[in-house]
Amino acid sequence: MRGSTSAHSDASKARGLAREEMHRYMTMTNYRNNWLRIGFTEGDLAGSGSDRFLDAMVLRGDAETIARGLRAHFDAGADQVCIQPVQAEGDREARDRTLKALASA
Repeated sequence: MRGSTSAHSDASKARGLAREEMHRYMTMTNYRNNWLRIGFTEGDLAGSGSDRFLDAMVLRGDAETIARGLRAHFDAGADQVCIQPVQAEGDREARDRTLKALASA
């Protein structure tokens, strides 16, 4: 399971970052086919992605909210979850803060 996280609790800002991050994956056939297989529609994957799609792909909020979302993957049967912090391009400090917060969550 692969997940992305955004420390932004503001849905609009978080989705903007998610759209930038997910764009590259949305052009790859293997990812698209898998998302269609698990119930997303072509409409969800059109353009820069529907809010429904982005909210399912990218956890957002504070460390505890994100940790709770990650635990849900394990509770659903995942045996490993890979996270990828999402932040404004070049904002390594935000990335590092997110990873540090999640390491202790």
